[in-house]
Amino acid sequence: MHPQIVQAGPGKCRICGMNLVPLIKQEDVHTGTRHEHPQKHDHNTQLNPGRESEQYYCPMLCEGDKKYSKPGDCPVCGMHLVKEQKVKTKSIEYTCPMHPEIIRNEPGSCPLCGMDLVPRIIQKDNEEEDAAYKAMLKKFWVATALTIPIFMIAMGEMAGIHL
Repeated sequence: MHPQIVQAGPGKCRICGMNLVPLIKQEDVHTGTRHEHPQKHDHNTQLNPGRESEQYYCPMLCEGDKKYSKPGDCPVCGMHLVKEQKVKTKSIEYTCPMHPEIIRNEPGSCPLCGMDLVPRIIQKDNEEEDAAYKAMLKKFWVATALTIPIFMIAMGEMAGIHL
């Protein structure tokens, strides 16, 4: 992604923070000369090779299909990154979004309303969502605490409070 970043050993890119990859030396078939080409520098590359199944994305898709290996906030819009959910194809149940009592073992349409059946996803307790909720709640209370004095200064005279 950033070919100007060259380093003698392994490390991280100073611009985007991704792992650096070694240069591949290839011989040009036509001229017999050797060229150095960087391997594909992909932002979807996992920084934690043992946790390949855990990828996170921005729910606003502000950077398209870009995925991250760690939870946190989107660097563009600041929203909390969401864990990508992978559906196992072995035992998928399909349900109607409008009629959750309709459950089928294969895709199709709802017999009541005709809508397409969607895969049924069972939500688990998610610690990351709790962390995101707590962070947003903290920001809310800080914003509220900073707004009350401004509101009192602006509207205090109408309530009989003179500053």
